[in-house]
Amino acid sequence: MNGVHGPSYELSIDIDEVEAAIRYLLYEVNGGGEVLRRHLYPAWDLMDDKTLQMAQDQTPVLSGDLRRSGHAFTEWVGKEEDLVHSDIGFGDRLTEEYAELQHETVHFAHPRGGVHHFLEGFPHSAGTRITPEWDGVLETAINDASRELDMKTSSEHL
Repeated sequence: MNGVHGPSYELSIDIDEVEAAIRYLLYEVNGGGEVLRRHLYPAWDLMDDKTLQMAQDQTPVLSGDLRRSGHAFTEWVGKEEDLVHSDIGFGDRLTEEYAELQHETVHFAHPRGGVHHFLEGFPHSAGTRITPEWDGVLETAINDASRELDMKTSSEHL
């Protein structure tokens, strides 16, 4: 996928569609959405950073500018901030075309290391390899938020 500047891997997960536990925490438990966000955001941010690092490790190297141009950010969006959006990409205004060319061109040789489609689109791509880890990250965030809410509810009834 091509981002604002060069190739990028964007991942958006609508929290309403992930699973019933998240819907329950967001909308049915008083304060649940805030608690879930507090647990989910750092985990999501960590996964963004991990994906970026995996992609940087595979980015073709000539001067190192392309590798250094990698960036990742996470944000809550939507009317009720119920959508988490990540953008992981490479290139800036100066290196955008170079980043896209290096990412998309399959037949380039990279004698100093790196591969084509280092971010997304092939089995070796960082975005493809990191996807299976997301289930565990979401499950942990949900469980941690649930435990915190259980403790909060238990202490309120004392």
